[in-house]
Amino acid sequence: MSGTHPEPKLTIMLVGLTGVGKTSVMNTLLGIEDEKHGPRSSSQTTECKMATVQRGDQELVIIDTPGVLNTEKTEEEVKKDIVESIAHAALDGGPHVFLLVMRPNNVSREAQKAVEMIQEIFGDEFKDYTLVLFTCGGEYVPTHKEVEEIKFLTKFLGKDDPRRSFHSFENNECKNVNGEEKEKQVSDLVEKINYMVAKNRKRNGPRYTSKMLERAQEIQKEMEMSEPNGTKADIVCKTVEKFVTGVVGEPLIRAEFKRIVTTDLVETFLNGLDGLVPRLLEVYKAATGKKQSLKEILDCLQSDTNERTAALLGLPHYMSGEDPSTVIRMCNV
Repeated sequence: MSGTHPEPKLTIMLVGLTGVGKTSVMNTLLGIEDEKHGPRSSSQTTECKMATVQRGDQELVIIDTPGVLNTEKTEEEVKKDIVESIAHAALDGGPHVFLLVMRPNNVSREAQKAVEMIQEIFGDEFKDYTLVLFTCGGEYVPTHKEVEEIKFLTKFLGKDDPRRSFHSFENNECKNVNGEEKEKQVSDLVEKINYMVAKNRKRNGPRYTSKMLERAQEIQKEMEMSEPNGTKADIVCKTVEKFVTGVVGEPLIRAEFKRIVTTDLVETFLNGLDGLVPRLLEVYKAATGKKQSLKEILDCLQSDTNERTAALLGLPHYMSGEDPSTVIRMCNV
């Protein structure tokens, strides 16, 4: 955007599924040679990390977060990860951009669930401050058309210039990407981030915020006043402690965690139900002679009621006065 001056400091937050290369992206942005080649479970980030680097006239503050959907973690550990990510995001007024890190050859249902969970954590405004970053750019760079076909990513593609909403990275030296090219990919990424920041400055504000983030910032200000010599790491630790121990935000975090898990459980239930819908409708149809209410529900299928809704509405009517095991047996036929 012409006529705008880049922010002197850019806060960049890396988010994504476990094992997609967020830490390698951080190393590339910092100009550190990445020691690992390919994902290894032992190298996955288990806590937030923050580092800074000067690039031209801008200071980049880079925050690496734990990957979501880590099945080896307990509920309490997941809660702590959520809070720690929020606490880091709250530093210095909030992030300018979330880099949603993905592997282009692994656009799976698990990746979609990770994106949905991250948006649940950070809220609706998250999409306006997100740039999709594909790793393994030396092997494969998805085209604009291919990215548009990934339905759960379309919300992140800007309408005015969608190509500025995603980027590809190669974190390791390879035959297709040398040192000079690695430097260019970082410069191009920063240019896209600056474009997004300028656009958000005119619309919502240059930095992401939310009620949860604002509450964390309030706590951090209290910490800075009570302990003026404390480091940023100290402030983050104490913010996390206040949230997790319940002094401030346990109900808020519990609600956030419950909302995330409930969304996933409901989706799992509905996906399972879809496999039983045809059989349930057959069972209802056979029982319409004895139960008029089922006939009325099935008649609705001729209008705008979908089959899943009819199956859900009909279940209590069919089971009224019946042995529940009858329904299970008939669905398994």
